[in-house]
Amino acid sequence: MEMNRPSFLPSNPAGPSSSSNPRSIPTGSSQPVPSSSQNRNNPAGDHHQFSSSPEKEPAEEPRRRRQPKASSKDQWVRRETERNRELENERDWLRDINQLLEKSADEMDQIKGKLENVQSATETSHELLDLYSKILTQTEHTKDLISNPNWEGLTADMKRRAEMKQAEKARLAQEREREREEELLRERKQQQLEAEAAAEAARKQSQLQRSTRGMGTSTRGRGAGTTAGRTARGKSRIGRITR
Repeated sequence: MEMNRPSFLPSNPAGPSSSSNPRSIPTGSSQPVPSSSQNRNNPAGDHHQFSSSPEKEPAEEPRRRRQPKASSKDQWVRRETERNRELENERDWLRDINQLLEKSADEMDQIKGKLENVQSATETSHELLDLYSKILTQTEHTKDLISNPNWEGLTADMKRRAEMKQAEKARLAQEREREREEELLRERKQQQLEAEAAAEAARKQSQLQRSTRGMGTSTRGRGAGTTAGRTARGKSRIGRITR
């Protein structure tokens, strides 16, 4: 049988766990109890009030502490990456040096080729100079022949030139012989000086040995005479008075 409720009671009474019952809040709690009028009028303000409550800040700090640290594998990967980067930098540096050396080697090869060209040009210039000298000599000889009224012909001229060449060869042979004789004379003089120096050194050494031997003999003679005199005086009884 259903009982009639008074009109002043709410149709759905709140239980003990309802947030509208002020007795359900534990004693000493610092959590504010929002009023129903505030919830209706300003729901955004209540959300801000609950989100900035100081009770949730300590809960976030252990969450940060519980975040996993970088593992040893990650550290090893990081170190290896840095090491590979350093090795790549060193490799690039060595590659640049190698390129510079290759450029220097190429330049040296080019310089070598240029020097060979200069040497070839120098040899060619020497040959041309010799040829020019021969042509000039022949020109002078031809001019002399033309200006010589006593020229006896080509045969006599060739004979005279052969005699001049033979005389030049004889002169050169005589000069070589004279130089050889002078060289032999210098060698003999040098040998004589060395022999004289060796003889002088041997003579000084002999004199030094002779003087040393003479000093030793005189010292031994003086010592023997002194000892003999002392012995004779000790054994003689001449002049002694017997009592």
